[in-house]
Amino acid sequence: MRIAIGIYECFTSLDAMGPFQVLSSLPGAEVTFVAAKAGPVTDESGFLTVTARASFDELPDPDVLLVPGGITTGTLVPDHPIIGWIARAHPTTTWTTSVCSGALLLAAEIAGVEFARTLQLMMEYEPQPPFDAGSPAKAGPELVNRALTTMMQTMQQLAARRESFLEESDGRIAARRPG
Repeated sequence: MRIAIGIYECFTSLDAMGPFQVLSSLPGAEVTFVAAKAGPVTDESGFLTVTARASFDELPDPDVLLVPGGITTGTLVPDHPIIGWIARAHPTTTWTTSVCSGALLLAAEIAGVEFARTLQLMMEYEPQPPFDAGSPAKAGPELVNRALTTMMQTMQQLAARRESFLEESDGRIAARRPG
């Protein structure tokens, strides 16, 4: 079974890697990351780069097509190559599926951009979580403050790691330059 996970710059890694972990364990599964062109594609954090082993054109008819979400999904419609790939591949798939905001890309292809935009506006994410703290109103001020503090610390840590990574990369690049 040929399974294609379509990725694009700034995709959400969990939306691709979670399904990859499960689907790659299926007997007879051949999971391939595909993108506009084969090669490296970086997730929204900027820290994870996944190698697309094929382009959309090189895997036009997978048995399973999966589209992960990402912070840029709203900018991909209608012109990004993934939209055309979904349109061409979907009629031949056994399953066409998505994770999170990747569903908007499928909706745009199936029912049009305006319909997908309308859905995006209308959606309210209200799962049935094990704890009833999924919104600031339900969580209360103490938990909201704790969450905000934790998010700020995480963002500062990520920014520092990214800065360190960029400095190390610049050093390696400079060391390779002649003269």
